[in-house]
Amino acid sequence: MTQTWRQRIVLAQKHGRFVGDDRSRAAQWSTCAVGELARRRGPQIVQLENGRPVDEVFSQLGTSFFAAVLANDVARAEATLNTIEDQARIAARAVARRRGRDHESAFAEEGARTLATASTESLKRLREG
Repeated sequence: MTQTWRQRIVLAQKHGRFVGDDRSRAAQWSTCAVGELARRRGPQIVQLENGRPVDEVFSQLGTSFFAAVLANDVARAEATLNTIEDQARIAARAVARRRGRDHESAFAEEGARTLATASTESLKRLREG
């Protein structure tokens, strides 16, 4: 089973450094902390294009994370991972707000259609009656 970056950081804290596999995985967008997040949380949170994050913040954070792993700066890698996860929560809230607005908008449109249909039917009944 592949370790998460959180688990890799715990091991690096115990040993005082990252291992070669950590550096190799941090060097690839698909296996770095941002890539792990993209797999775990999905494209609504982290969008990738040609394997790279579209969002500039995630791109910068991923680059910072890689630099920390490469430098064996475990504390900075952990802090950056925390920031990546914070950014994911911010993105998730934004997605939820957009979904809520879309749902409200769709509900309002459906309500307007229902009202219009009811009004048209009432007018027909008045004319017929």
